[in-house]
Amino acid sequence: MRTLYILLTLFFVLTFLSGCSNDDEQDISKRNVTYEITGSFSGKMLIVYTDNTGNLTTLTDISLPWSVEVDYPTSVLTIGISGQASATGISGQTATLKIYVNGSAVASDTKSAGSLGELAFTTLTHTF
Repeated sequence: MRTLYILLTLFFVLTFLSGCSNDDEQDISKRNVTYEITGSFSGKMLIVYTDNTGNLTTLTDISLPWSVEVDYPTSVLTIGISGQASATGISGQTATLKIYVNGSAVASDTKSAGSLGELAFTTLTHTF
């Protein structure tokens, strides 16, 4: 539970720092981002990522592989994603979290499940 609290706190700070454009501006530029988690981890994941408005989206009980594509307007300056096991896997299983911007990998983190099958990613961020 403490890990979930830490993840959510990091994302709230990240969202606050992402900023928004002036309401009078018309942002039409988009940046295509793909978040992806792959690997042998057989447990379920809780995933939190920045949506296209700079807010957080939380997904629960997600099986791997998983990915989502998001188009971000220029008003969103910083994005992020993190995840942790919501149901344990098997010790030693791995999972890799990646952020792609316009098809190029810009951040990644690979973790192995601990002795109890637990797994938690470091929060990945990207600033445009």
